[in-house]
Amino acid sequence: MASDTPTLASDASVNGAVVMADISGSTPLYERAGNEAAAAAINARIALMRDAVDRYEGTFVSAKGDDVLCWFENPSQAVEAAYAMAAMKDDAGLTVHAGAQWGRFVQHAGDIFGACVNEAARLCSLAKSGEIVIGESLYNALPATSRGGLVEMSAVRLKGVETQMRIFSRQVETPGANPNRTVIGEVLYHQTQRPQVLVDAHFAYDGNVWKLETSRPLSVGRSPSNVISIGAMTISREHGTITLNDGLVEFTDHSSSGTYIVLADGQEISVFRRSVALNGEGSISLGAPHGSSAETIVQFRISSGST
Repeated sequence: MASDTPTLASDASVNGAVVMADISGSTPLYERAGNEAAAAAINARIALMRDAVDRYEGTFVSAKGDDVLCWFENPSQAVEAAYAMAAMKDDAGLTVHAGAQWGRFVQHAGDIFGACVNEAARLCSLAKSGEIVIGESLYNALPATSRGGLVEMSAVRLKGVETQMRIFSRQVETPGANPNRTVIGEVLYHQTQRPQVLVDAHFAYDGNVWKLETSRPLSVGRSPSNVISIGAMTISREHGTITLNDGLVEFTDHSSSGTYIVLADGQEISVFRRSVALNGEGSISLGAPHGSSAETIVQFRISSGST
């Protein structure tokens, strides 16, 4: 997929919904199952994704590596096709995430080019396994009856786009699981021989203080099931997790509205669906920048030493 729009006279300009869907899990599958078996599983998944494009009356453009690119005249069918691809399950451990955007693009030599194509690819990169992320233009093109399950996320500024864009997410529901819960990928730490780090980490909210232990992460969010439960509606039900691993304290955001953290130097940083290391004294504001509401702020104090 090229980044620049061709200007050949024979190009056909089209208005529609572009979907980029990406298969995850292929690298460990190659290592685990071998080249032939992994390639067969990936090709089988791509064939099923092509079937979903056809079923929802879309146009399949290409499959390059693990990416599938397609487009739809009907915005509702684009969203349903993207969701169908993200919801696919198999025994190989492959998952799919997708991004979609509405706009005008150019067809040329069997490919499509344009700003909305680039935006669909970048929205795909924001999505996690089993999730679709769509841009504001596509959301606005949807009838109200097709917006079910879509949740507005924190606005983002995509690469190459000057202004912030409203984006919306729809996550695949896992049977028996909380549909509002986002699953975070496991992070593996490669341990080396080094002195044991002793960490003393405390988190405070509304007069209560929690001590962080390696064996007991602190979950934060609107749901009462969280260790630190905060009822503000700007906070996701399962907003974030605080963990202690090998002497490192991390906050991981897995919300739809983002998190704002002030570290010891006083500078506020924005965290959206990623992890950040915590140290010293600071504060965590869930769902909105500091100064918006004291109701959403968790204070922390972390000190460490070695044995």
